[in-house]
Amino acid sequence: MINGLPLAPALPSGRKRVLTPKMQRTLEKGRLALLAFDPGRGPLVTPVLYGVSAHHLWFLVRGNTAKGRALAARPQVGIVVGDPAQSVVIRGRATLLSPTSLTPSTSLLSVLLDVPWGAASWASRNPSQLVGFVRDAESALRASSPKEFTLVSVRPRAALLVADGEVVQERGEWPAEPRYDGTTPHPSGVPALAGVVPDGLEELPAKATSGVLGVLARKGPLAVPAGWDPASGHVTLPPGVLPPATPGDGGLPACLAFHDAVRARPTDQRGVVLRGHLHPDPGPDGGGWRLATERVTFWDGFRTGTQAV
Repeated sequence: MINGLPLAPALPSGRKRVLTPKMQRTLEKGRLALLAFDPGRGPLVTPVLYGVSAHHLWFLVRGNTAKGRALAARPQVGIVVGDPAQSVVIRGRATLLSPTSLTPSTSLLSVLLDVPWGAASWASRNPSQLVGFVRDAESALRASSPKEFTLVSVRPRAALLVADGEVVQERGEWPAEPRYDGTTPHPSGVPALAGVVPDGLEELPAKATSGVLGVLARKGPLAVPAGWDPASGHVTLPPGVLPPATPGDGGLPACLAFHDAVRARPTDQRGVVLRGHLHPDPGPDGGGWRLATERVTFWDGFRTGTQAV
């Protein structure tokens, strides 16, 4: 049983389940997933309310938004679910379930078999958010052109269970091979965000000690829980997620996301993403990375924006 629902049908012959029982239980307890995707200029991490079935994670996206277009063009994604004490890190592939995006295949069959469980899970896990979402979406759509809502499925291909900053379970290929681009370092730490983001949002990265890091790997974006020092820009990752870096590797396209707690209405959701490059940095504890911020993306309800810093 998942969320009081019977298990979905078994995977097609030859497919192995990536998630362990402990990973599955963490997903069932979570409320919000942090999704890393590639919009074309480095990774971006944003929150999504999700459902979970035996073989997939599920969320909604507006098909003709930047996120929807990015997922259609580059379907590899990374996902983090959990909290600083225990999280599941997932690498997988997204499938947009709209008539224009579907092509017949065996993998598509496994997705379609899972749809009733995924949709029911999403609705049953997020009842107050569903009501708030409908109310806010109605007012937003009256002020703009209608946008198609699309159900998205993510099938995990590799996963980690991270507890207290250490990897305790591993499935699939790790560490993820990073995709360096040779960028030289810029000043690190939290940039001056007052006047750049809506009032109050500048405090999220300035006061945080952790966030969700998004990086570009060879096989797609990766999302991972990370320790954060706002004064220096020092970032600490769980061992084994990325291979050790050397100064000659150059910059790694990356971002670090900070968000408010889950709320009942989309118009109450707020967050900030520092975007730029990671560079090797020994730090005070003898290892880690430093984030050089080049631009910032924010969301304040349905209002979003990106600014250079």
